[in-house]
Amino acid sequence: MPRHLDDPEKFLWWDFDQALIVVAIIGFSIVVNMVIAGAILGVIAGMAIGRLKSGRGRGYLVHTAYWYLPVDMGLKRTPPSYVTRFVG
Repeated sequence: MPRHLDDPEKFLWWDFDQALIVVAIIGFSIVVNMVIAGAILGVIAGMAIGRLKSGRGRGYLVHTAYWYLPVDMGLKRTPPSYVTRFVG
């Protein structure tokens, strides 16, 4: 149950994005027939994501991904993250 109106969606005790990562890791581990190891790794990954997000803003992981991953996020009007100085 959310404590405030602006709280993100929850699944069990994790935020939805954390739960999505945990479920994806456990699902992949079921496919490769390593259920117990995948469950442990999924829970550890969920806890690590939660610890990384704690005390920071709502879009912290998206901003971090923009700056450190070499993926084009489909933003047409913003410059690439590797351009730090502009001429002009």
